[in-house]
This record gives sequence, C-alpha cells and structure tokens, in this order.
Amino acid sequence: MDEHVTAVSAEEISGTVERVLFQNAENGYTVLRLSIPGTDAEITAVGCFPGAAPGENMTLSGSWETHPRHGEQFRATDSRRTLPENPDEILRYLSSGTCEGIGPVTAQRLVDRFGADTFTVLEQDDAIQKLSGIRGITRKKARTIVLSFRQSMGLRRMMTFLTRWGLPPVLAMRLRERFGDDALSAVRKNPWLLCGDMYGVDFGITDHIAEELGFSPDCDERIQASVLFELSFNERAGHIFLPADKLTEVCARLLNCDPA
Repeated sequence: MDEHVTAVSAEEISGTVERVLFQNAENGYTVLRLSIPGTDAEITAVGCFPGAAPGENMTLSGSWETHPRHGEQFRATDSRRTLPENPDEILRYLSSGTCEGIGPVTAQRLVDRFGADTFTVLEQDDAIQKLSGIRGITRKKARTIVLSFRQSMGLRRMMTFLTRWGLPPVLAMRLRERFGDDALSAVRKNPWLLCGDMYGVDFGITDHIAEELGFSPDCDERIQASVLFELSFNERAGHIFLPADKLTEVCARLLNCDPA
C-alpha cells in the first residue's frame, strides 16, 4: 500500500462494473467504478481483475482507503466474479470491447438473436455456424469472436480455480502466457508445476490441490516435482549439486515417505 494512503476499514462489497478506468494487461491491475445494487452509490475499486468489463458482477473483499489524489477507494485483496446474466448487462459487457470482433453494433445483434443465452451459444460447438448466420457477421469474423470469447472464459476459469486455494489472479495470467488456452488443463494434469521457479507456489499447497484432484501420494508427477523442487531450492542457496543420498533424504522428508 502507498505510504501516503490512509486505510479506513475492512469489509466485503458487491456490485456491477460500470466503467473500467485503467487496466494493466501484463499484471491485471485494474481501477474501475462499481455500482452498488439497491442504491445510487458508485464507488472506485482497485485490485487485480484481469479482463474486467462493464456489466459483470463482483464481490470484493478488502478495505477502504483514502488516496491523496483520487480520494476514497476500495482496495480489493480478493474477488469473486460472475458474468452478467440479463440481456442488458450482457450487451454492456460485449459492447465494451473485451471480446475481439465485437463492437456495440455486433453486440446488439448477438443479444437480439440469443438474449440471455448469448454466452452459452458462444461456447457451443456450433457457435461459429450460428454466428455466421447473423447479418454483418462473416464466418471469419464469427471464428474471431468465438476464439476470443473462449480465451477470455479460459482465463476466468483459471482464476476461479486458483482463487479456491488463495492464489493470486496474476498467476493465471502467467500460466496463460506459458500454456495458452490449455493452462487449466495443464494444471489439472500436473498441479505440481505450480511449485516451479516460474510460479513459486508452496509445495504443500500443490499437494493439497493434487489430493483434491485425486492424485496418488506416490505418483511419478509428485516424486519428480519433489526432486526438482529440492534441486532448485539448493541452487538458489548457492549449491551446484547434491549427492544422490542427500537428495533422496531431503525429498523423502518433503514427501513424508520412505527413501526407497
């Protein structure tokens, strides 16, 4: 937190994104305006919200602070996000430019055709065919729209998965850079990749994730990850090698298993 910012209180707030004032595409840092349901209030929220767009709903946990230049704002340390469900909010979301190939006119045509089912249609196998049947949408444009939307949904699912374990949303962006649209699938296939140097997640957390996903404690992926984890740890400490018996010993302690 900025040393000149004064924290006020801690709480949880829910609302709908009205405008995105700033967004860093590399780390997801975002400044946005959030409207509070049932009131005329609109507040400024800051935090890591990759891909945030008008119309989506958020529940934020964090604290109020007073910024010397921007005044009162809510700094979120955690967020739960859901896509809009009614046609008006879907229209606002798609009109915002968050999805390549969709501007206000195309967004209106999509919502006019599919209504509240627009997002569902965009993820169906025959989405390109359905979209290319709308006036002004060629098959090429339909493909661009569908691929862009699915990439956005993939990032959101990755963030949702990580949030369950208290992991930061920015990690989803780094995984996306490395694995593309297969990021979530890659983590599900081998959750221990998260404890590599590139991502820095604690080995114990990856163990908990793997346990929930049904991995055996003595599976090859876990054993291999423990070896890489210990070698990397010792490399950062300045060592250039470990004797095999020493490596076996420390890995067995990490895995809580017999050295054999």
